[in-house]
Amino acid sequence: MGLYLDKLASLGQLDNTIILFSSDHGEMLGDHGRWGKIVPYHPSASVPLTIAGPGIARNTTSAALVSHIDLTATCLDYAGISAPAKIDGQSLRMVLEGRSTAHRDVLFSGLGAWRMAFDGEYKAVTGFNPRLKQNSPDWTTSSPQIHGVAPLVFDRSHDPGENKDLYAAKTAQGERLLQMLTANAADG
Repeated sequence: MGLYLDKLASLGQLDNTIILFSSDHGEMLGDHGRWGKIVPYHPSASVPLTIAGPGIARNTTSAALVSHIDLTATCLDYAGISAPAKIDGQSLRMVLEGRSTAHRDVLFSGLGAWRMAFDGEYKAVTGFNPRLKQNSPDWTTSSPQIHGVAPLVFDRSHDPGENKDLYAAKTAQGERLLQMLTANAADG
């Protein structure tokens, strides 16, 4: 990264460049006894993202719910190009410039059979069997070990480690997120 920054500085473009630094997954370093990155637990699904450049608030962090799908819209916005009408991403510019602390109400994610909705406090997950082994091929949508498995609901504000499943408690926030997952699945 330093080489890129040095090159931009030598070209006189560092103050005219927005830098995005991210990953394709979280760290998942032994949480829930797992080291893989294919599960809906927060250490796997929460992806690091750093953005810096002209007009972007410095030395700040944000709890805004954002997604990688927002990066295209953000880059187009900063380049002065209108985003296509059918793009799912939304520009992060308001958050990046400190003009808003919120971006999305709910984030959706999924891999293989599991689907997840997260509102910043509660998380709902369908199609995931936490008892399957880490590298089991049985996490795909066609696996009989996935079908019929009860959803999971976590209150991350009180249980950041996602250790207490609240699905049976039928919390209002959990039920709302599960309904949103069902609606998203029906939409394709």
